[in-house]
Amino acid sequence: MPEDKRPTEQYIEATAKHLEDVWAKSVLKWKKTDGFIHGTFPVWDETKHPDRPAVRPATGRSRIDAAVDTQLPYEPQFHRDPINESATQKEAADRVENWLSAVWEQASLLEAVLPAKQAARHLVSYGYAILEGPYVRRSEKPMREEDESDEDYEVRLSDWFPFRMRAPHPSRILLPPMEKRPSHGIKRVKHYAKDLHDLTYSRLARNKKALVDVYDYGLEPWKLVDTIEYFSKKWHALMTSSQSIERGGAGRLLFVERNTDGFVPSAHGFSGWGQEPTDMTEIDPSYAAQGILDPVLDTLLREAQRKSGLHNALIQMAFAKMGSTKNSTEAALALQGDIVEGEEGDYWWLKYPDMPNWMFTAGEEIAREIEEGTFSLMQSGFRQEGVNTVGQQAILMNKSNLKFQVITKQMEDMASVIAGNFLRQAYRMETIPIVRGNKISHEDIGNRYHIRATFELVDPVLALQEREMAMREFQAGLNSREGYWEAARVKDTSTRKRQLLEDIVHQMPEVAAEEVFATMEKVGFADLVERLKAQALAQKAAEQAAQANGGAPAGPSVTEGLPSEEPASPMEPGRPATALREMRKPLTSAVPGQPQQPRVPSSARP
Repeated sequence: MPEDKRPTEQYIEATAKHLEDVWAKSVLKWKKTDGFIHGTFPVWDETKHPDRPAVRPATGRSRIDAAVDTQLPYEPQFHRDPINESATQKEAADRVENWLSAVWEQASLLEAVLPAKQAARHLVSYGYAILEGPYVRRSEKPMREEDESDEDYEVRLSDWFPFRMRAPHPSRILLPPMEKRPSHGIKRVKHYAKDLHDLTYSRLARNKKALVDVYDYGLEPWKLVDTIEYFSKKWHALMTSSQSIERGGAGRLLFVERNTDGFVPSAHGFSGWGQEPTDMTEIDPSYAAQGILDPVLDTLLREAQRKSGLHNALIQMAFAKMGSTKNSTEAALALQGDIVEGEEGDYWWLKYPDMPNWMFTAGEEIAREIEEGTFSLMQSGFRQEGVNTVGQQAILMNKSNLKFQVITKQMEDMASVIAGNFLRQAYRMETIPIVRGNKISHEDIGNRYHIRATFELVDPVLALQEREMAMREFQAGLNSREGYWEAARVKDTSTRKRQLLEDIVHQMPEVAAEEVFATMEKVGFADLVERLKAQALAQKAAEQAAQANGGAPAGPSVTEGLPSEEPASPMEPGRPATALREMRKPLTSAVPGQPQQPRVPSSARP
């Protein structure tokens, strides 16, 4: 069916079935991975060994946690290139960056789970992730209600924030796997019957001519109903799934509307750890959607079986059964008392075979195989055996971090797409909301929605070294002030430049005098301010007369003692180097085995 035609119930259900078939093998693999994440995987074949004890180590879960927590940041930095080098365009680009950062943080905190963090977890666990946004489609400014006061309306308007995003489970939204910018998508979720009624009724209330089938929940408002939501670049539709119809038959189309946004509100990406087989003749994304545990699932199972055996042997030895020459019933009754009757040889502990050392060394081999198949524990902060210096550790960690570069790139691409969708949504609004004090206009957006998001892990020591190097280049004339700010990761350079210019203004003696006079008036010395101003005018007249007569003025200046000396520049040479030396100082005043030297304050050093 062509994209420009209105979708029907049959077309939507056919599209849903097609995408479900495409992703079927991936979903089965994700369910298997879930068992190792949540500790529900079968350790033994229960049909053959139903009574064997099972221990499920948290190795798989801990590997995913370590990767997500230490290697993948979730707060992006947004970058927008101005269309030219004018100061006006640079300031507009900075305003858009600051506004998007505020929108991203606010939208993230409005979700129960941080979307970027959850998307990173899906990429590591399943090898595939989706970011959805904006998922709130009605973004008009709230209308003032009848009998609503100005104060109440302003309070309600201040809470207006129509930008939302989330990271749904990859099995909830089905997209064409080979389209990086999907042309259509299916979303399968369950809605409460009452929510379906509200969704359909609100659309009909906004447009009486709209073709909307209002859902009637009857006496079951909290009944869960399977739904299919369809998106293309031109259409948006919602229908109940045929799975929800108890008597069978096709689903029920609730509404079809124009997708005025012009995009599918989802971005997706693969981990880059998968690879298609040579003889693949069908579209099967399960080979590309490979999580970090996929290569070692069998190894994790062997680890669980080994630990189950060891734990069972330990339990048997610790709580070994007893043997007796007497009748078992009489022996059990006798052993319940404090004093046991009989000879020493009448009772004994059952002996179990000793565990050989190779049973423990086998665990080391399994652990090494898991580490080689996933990622090195160095990346989680563990020092590798044989590595003794900080430099060696840093080199090995940098090499190991390359494993997550593709995931970081995919996260940056998805964040860029969602941020661009937010700009498209904002540009269509009559009034763009002010978010955390950040305000932009339609002219700032300029019908340009390209934005670049980056996720960066910053090493504080390395960052100080980069700033020190940039400072030296700036002092040598090999770098600009903007180049130093870029190395220092200053976000809003136009604001920083304006602040420096304001500092120059405040350093002028005349401006400092006016600021002092204004402060004196606030604290109740208005009369003194008037006398000082009159004295200043008289002194100025005397100076002019003395200059006209070729003489020198007498008497102290009224502004004497006011701050006129230039403050220390933020680019004062040596400051990053001094900070770096402070970070590298030992935590104690003396090193064992060496004579203690008197400490000299850093301000007194050359």
